[in-house]
Amino acid sequence: MRHNEQLIDSKVLEALENREIWKALTTSGTSAMGYFIVRRSELENYLNLGRQEIVSSLNRLESAGIICNDGDSTDQPDDPRYYRVPQ
Repeated sequence: MRHNEQLIDSKVLEALENREIWKALTTSGTSAMGYFIVRRSELENYLNLGRQEIVSSLNRLESAGIICNDGDSTDQPDDPRYYRVPQ
């Protein structure tokens, strides 16, 4: 993995783990399992990164089992939601 990818992954993970960021900003709420979830677009906006950078990072983190895709919502089907897998 390139250094830039590691840096982006680190920022995405840090943002997903920080509930304080999302309390007022998120429209996602919690998953069926009670985990705090964040939309992909919210991560893009908060981190000021492009969609492809965020999508690639989310895919890497999900493949590693670090985060989970909670799926799409009916109100925004093209904007999946993610949460940090409890350790």
